[in-house]
Amino acid sequence: MVEKLGTTLLEKETITLPDLVDTLGQRPFPLKASLRDYLEELRDRVVEDKEAEKVAQEKMQAKDEMKAAETESEIKEAPVENTEEKTEEKK
Repeated sequence: MVEKLGTTLLEKETITLPDLVDTLGQRPFPLKASLRDYLEELRDRVVEDKEAEKVAQEKMQAKDEMKAAETESEIKEAPVENTEEKTEEKK
């Protein structure tokens, strides 16, 4: 048990009550209903935070792709200098 707890602490540095329950297992005696509800709410928040982070990353990726596409289209639309005309003008 102590090794599991140590590994969890190395991975996260700071652990919460749900992390303790996940690492060490349920207590040998029942939890109060209010504490059980609190644990469930914390777990739900973690899931919601992960989903929100994923959505934010997807939005950032989409913005980056749009910027790259705009830059690429600007490069394609940029006028190309005709070097032949310039060499003829110099002569």
